[in-house]
Amino acid sequence: MKPLNAGILASFAFGAAALFQAAPANAQANISGSAGFSVGMMGYSQTDHDEGAIVGDFAFDGNIGFDLGGWNVMLDVNSVLHRDNRGDFDHYAPWGVTSFGLHAGRQFGNAYVGGFMGGNAFQGNDASTSNGYITGTLWGIEGRIEPASMSGVSLFGQLGRANMVGDAGDTAFIGNFARFGADYDAGNGFGFTVAAEFGRSPNIFEDSGDWGEYRLATVEGRLERGNVIYSIGGEMGQFTANTEDFATSNRLFLKATIPFGPKPKRNLLKTPYGPGLAAAWAETLD
Repeated sequence: MKPLNAGILASFAFGAAALFQAAPANAQANISGSAGFSVGMMGYSQTDHDEGAIVGDFAFDGNIGFDLGGWNVMLDVNSVLHRDNRGDFDHYAPWGVTSFGLHAGRQFGNAYVGGFMGGNAFQGNDASTSNGYITGTLWGIEGRIEPASMSGVSLFGQLGRANMVGDAGDTAFIGNFARFGADYDAGNGFGFTVAAEFGRSPNIFEDSGDWGEYRLATVEGRLERGNVIYSIGGEMGQFTANTEDFATSNRLFLKATIPFGPKPKRNLLKTPYGPGLAAAWAETLD
């Protein structure tokens, strides 16, 4: 991580700690979170090498949050791996991506407003090995609201900036991104979440001076029984490099999540991994 980015992260962490210092002295800290694991299948196609395949995959995610007097701080990690063992990722498809982040903000009644800072670990040609991973940074603002007139509904959104360099001076995703969606709790343990994410790198993608963009959409239905949340869902992705090349990826998965703490909540404001995944696809499409 570059010193500047490390300094930003340290400042953000210091600010999060200051929020807790500002909380009322008699406030009680509530610690909550969840851990999830999923298995699935991912099918992809890409035009640069005219390749496509269906491969198995797995993913995990976890978060832990601290709620103190209306102030909130959360750490999270989200990782998906769909390994294609036929050769180097830049001839076929990225093997996977991991996001990690620190979130901090304030609860105002039924609304939450905050910010996040973190990174993506993704595959790039600047890595030490042919299929190795490197890290880029991202940061932004986020919010969540439970409208009083929409029982069981939570709306959420994130706006951010990413700096993901796969091959210095050649391939990268450096640009803005957005993620937004809705969650519905239907009662009796049933519910579903939908989300959309998109981003654009205007001046570099598969080559310096070119543009690239990505789009991700997820749908997940769930059933909570006992201390476990069972889910079935899908993630659809599209990655475009200029007007020359594009790739698609479609993933179906089954998931089990174990929440913990006095006020466990689904992590609707997870750290996005779209920018890092797009940077890895830029390498493949180059």
